[in-house]
Amino acid sequence: MSANRLDLKAAHSTDEVQGISSSLPNEQPKSRSRRNTMSDGERERILVEQSLQSAADPDEFDPSALPPAPASTVLGSFFNMSNAIVGAGLIGLPFAFKEAGLFSGAILLLLLAYVTDWTLRLLAYATKLSGRNSYQELVCFCFGRVGFHAISIFQFIFAFGGMCAFNVIIGDTFPHVVRSLFPAIANSPVLMTLTSRQAFIIFITLFISFPLSLYRDMSKLAKTSALALLAMSVIVIAVVIEAPKVTPDQRGSSEGKWDFIRPDIFQAIGVMSFAFVCHHNSFMIFSSLKKPTLNRYSRVIHLSTTLSAAVCLLLASVGYLNFTDKTRGNILNNFPDNNLLINIARFCFGFNMITTFPMETFVAREVVEGYVAYYGNHGPKDSTKAGEGGVYYPLDTVVHAEHHMTDLHLNDTPTTDASYSSTSTVNAHESQGDWAAHDTVGSPVAPFSLVRHVVVTAVMTLVTLVIALSVCDLGIVIELTGGISATALAFILPAGCHLKLSSGPRFTWSKLPLWALVVFGMCVLVLSPALTITRYMNLDPSEKQVC
Repeated sequence: MSANRLDLKAAHSTDEVQGISSSLPNEQPKSRSRRNTMSDGERERILVEQSLQSAADPDEFDPSALPPAPASTVLGSFFNMSNAIVGAGLIGLPFAFKEAGLFSGAILLLLLAYVTDWTLRLLAYATKLSGRNSYQELVCFCFGRVGFHAISIFQFIFAFGGMCAFNVIIGDTFPHVVRSLFPAIANSPVLMTLTSRQAFIIFITLFISFPLSLYRDMSKLAKTSALALLAMSVIVIAVVIEAPKVTPDQRGSSEGKWDFIRPDIFQAIGVMSFAFVCHHNSFMIFSSLKKPTLNRYSRVIHLSTTLSAAVCLLLASVGYLNFTDKTRGNILNNFPDNNLLINIARFCFGFNMITTFPMETFVAREVVEGYVAYYGNHGPKDSTKAGEGGVYYPLDTVVHAEHHMTDLHLNDTPTTDASYSSTSTVNAHESQGDWAAHDTVGSPVAPFSLVRHVVVTAVMTLVTLVIALSVCDLGIVIELTGGISATALAFILPAGCHLKLSSGPRFTWSKLPLWALVVFGMCVLVLSPALTITRYMNLDPSEKQVC
């Protein structure tokens, strides 16, 4: 590699880490104009052309010719982040309060909101330190092969568990809506079967979710995120208005209603973690800012977590206080079929799950593709993934950490968080781990195979279908998914990456909060799923929900 190319890499890498554009001031308006006028199709075309050109002749690759990604304001990123946080786990929060107790649940929710805020900023800072632009790349950069396996497993579990939860929610929503619109269905055994929970799950999964999941580009479905935020708003409003109106026989017992803490508190942490985890989406939101500085991104995080915590606390408190020991894993299931406002919320939420299912399938399939490449001797490539199917863009503009990122200081990167002051230098060679010897950075690359693409998608879809037909308790799905994967993605890995990239001794008083977060996450990772499985196995048959 020539010295000129190394100099170009080092300069561009420094610009990336400092969040400073390499363009001259008189060129910035032109860049902004291009950013605002370029269509998604045109940008994708240029990206593909650059990828093909670089594959043919890597020395001719010109990173400056790559079109800029669409940028967001602080307000736009705030809405995107809020939508990422307030997701499907929202409707399980009243159930988490039932498990933890009212006061302990409220304290835990606010504490986890704060930890989410903190760990999102930790990831942003680690991104600046390492020069990586995705969660997978960051963890691989810090922990090598172990990191690759860890992030792959936890992301697959979270995505796969989300697919199962979404199918359960579909079965919990649409049958209620259809039967409320057509009451005569109750008089026909055939129609009752066709509109049953099982029938809806099978039909929607096989004829809607599965075809949508075969898409290799999720950008069009991602545009439905505005509908997701609307659905969440409708659910909160509906529950807050309708919960106090339910009849006495639908309410739970007042005994133990005001308990400070309850035995199932660790399971509650898993449910809340499932609701708050959004760390795998945070890199995209960070990079989409017009000026991706830590100060601006911190504002987005603070606003989003504050609003999300307030909304979650409101829904969880109102839902639990009205249904207490009868609170279901899906709070909407506590309401009767003929409640109009709740049925509107059910429809919005069910439709949102249909469009969200393929996105989780995409994530889970990406993990499988990564392992196909890993064990197929394709090897990890020095590349950034821009889309599924083997289309990768070389990281000629990102310098290899082992050789060129030591002693990289971020004094010019604006930040107001005092907790970052102790971390200014990348321990590059140590961060690369055993992959450094092979001069590899990034995710494994595998050629696209249509047969493998369809088979993997079909197998995952069918397995989640079987699970959703067998399990109708959304609570246990969220508990297991949140306890196993969300705690790792939201607590253990962000703190671990920050510790790995930090300078100085591993154990200092300033790093004690990071170690405490790692220990806390590991405890929840072990105890939450273990206690959930034990409780479910010992549950009285009369208390189990029958599908």
